[in-house]
Amino acid sequence: MKRGKTDAADAEAICEAVHRSKRRLVEIKSEDRQAVLEIHRARDLVVRQRTQVVNTTRSILQEFEHILSTGIEAVSKFAREHGIEEQLEMPEIADGILGVMYYQLKGPNARIDELTKPIEQHAWLDADARRLMRMPGIGPITASATGAVSMA
Repeated sequence: MKRGKTDAADAEAICEAVHRSKRRLVEIKSEDRQAVLEIHRARDLVVRQRTQVVNTTRSILQEFEHILSTGIEAVSKFAREHGIEEQLEMPEIADGILGVMYYQLKGPNARIDELTKPIEQHAWLDADARRLMRMPGIGPITASATGAVSMA
């Protein structure tokens, strides 16, 4: 790997790699494995978006001295219990923003569930993923991702 991303450096690195006698080649992933990886990427994106919404919600609440325990479930539970009609002791505009955040939190949870189902199906259908799931602490998502990344 050469430093400095230029065409000349890339060409030099390619020539050097071709002339090495002991080179390790990486097998090309099948289209099915690539598709599984895309599901994982989409799910990861939605999980990160949900985390952003949760962190924003927690920070709004903390600004007005409403402290929640850590974790997504604490914010989800608070959102369900808070309701639209009940206003917290904070300015109306801040409470309105919380309502937007609560509404925003519903979307990612549903999308994560939708994206998790095909990942779990893949894990149970794939022999390598099933073998990985026999290990303690390895579930369908980790097994599917590991299998899709590491095997051609």
